[in-house]
Amino acid sequence: MLYINNIQLYMKIIKIINNFNYIYKILLIIMLKKIRVRFAPSTTGPFHIGGLRTALYNYLFAKKYNGDFILRFENTDINRYDENSEKHIKDSLKWCNINIDFLQKTKKELYQYYIEYLLKHGYAYYGFDTEKDLKQNNSKFEKYGIKNRLKMKNSLTVSSDETDFIIKNYNYVVRLKIPYLEKEYIYKR
Repeated sequence: MLYINNIQLYMKIIKIINNFNYIYKILLIIMLKKIRVRFAPSTTGPFHIGGLRTALYNYLFAKKYNGDFILRFENTDINRYDENSEKHIKDSLKWCNINIDFLQKTKKELYQYYIEYLLKHGYAYYGFDTEKDLKQNNSKFEKYGIKNRLKMKNSLTVSSDETDFIIKNYNYVVRLKIPYLEKEYIYKR
């Protein structure tokens, strides 16, 4: 791996390659940076052979270029999360001689901060529909949008007291609020 800490040396290299093709310039910039690859398998069940193949490709690419192989566990699907999956994945990678340079865990606190920000500033809302409600409404509505979401059970259609009660006592999701365009914009040539 080529590390350049001296800015003057870096500038000399840039001057030398000014006559190079654009693609070579991009390749040189890539070579000057450390390669980091992430493998983020699902922690909802046993490790799949396709996941192992992806991990192997990432690992070999990282090691060929003196980079890092990062294993990332995102436990955002709490309902399907299987606590044995993480251990099974690590053991499988170890058995295949794939060494993990870094382990990243979920950033739940960071996600929670941004969810609260989106809700507070009106960019998101709470959805209270059950799976049964959603299946029934999918047949009624061609597309989910502002026109239909106001017909469904969510924090846009119920009082704030009812919203607080539902959040404390029932399951909910947070949905991104997409603004409704009053006019239809059509591109013409």
